Amino acid sequence: MREGDILVSKRTEGFGLTKILRISDFGDSGKIAHVLMYQSQQHRPTLAELTAAQVFVWHSPIDYLGLERDSEVIGNVPVEHDELRGYLEYLKQTNFRAYAEEQGASVEEVITRAKGAYEAGNALCEQKKFADAIEKYTEAITEFPQFIEAHDNRAFALMDLGEFREAVMGFSESLRFEPNNPVALFSLGECHLKLGETGEAVRLFREWVTRWPDKPHHREFLARAEALQGQATEKKKPWWRFW
Repeated sequence: MREGDILVSKRTEGFGLTKILRISDFGDSGKIAHVLMYQSQQHRPTLAELTAAQVFVWHSPIDYLGLERDSEVIGNVPVEHDELRGYLEYLKQTNFRAYAEEQGASVEEVITRAKGAYEAGNALCEQKKFADAIEKYTEAITEFPQFIEAHDNRAFALMDLGEFREAVMGFSESLRFEPNNPVALFSLGECHLKLGETGEAVRLFREWVTRWPDKPHHREFLARAEALQGQATEKKKPWWRFW
């Protein structure tokens, strides 16, 4: 099998139609086929029917040998760049060097563009233009998803705008890439505190002081969150418990 091959396989609900986008080595485990999957067909499809087929999944990594065993090649259609959208997003998150190569650029070039957008975002933040800064940080992250500082600063700008729920998502994404990021973890606790979600804030602050115990200032936030959690618990008690 090779890139561009169109495969048909028998399924419970009919026939599967798949296109191979890329084939990559997967260490000692062999090869992985990166495929685009179309909606299942009721009858056995022909190559001529490919243009009318609806895309079901833009990218899925599948064991090469299993795909070869269970499928039949019915033709080959060169891979179009637009068909790589799911595969490119996968690479962007998992193998940035391969992603840059697919884009015809070096990692250094992509990072330089991302850094330029990030620095523009910082300059806009200094001018209190937080909405414009968020756009620049987003641009930096789009170029380089693992740009931790861009994730953090975008979330801080969202906090400045009072968009704490969106900031939670931003700091959570930052922690997905770098779990040992004390700035993101603490700020995530702050956001939950601002949202009145004291239980989650307490959990995060406790995790923070356990992992970085030499920062006494942050224990104050834990104590404040615990006090607010206690007040919230008292308010929720049924009236008969006060008798």
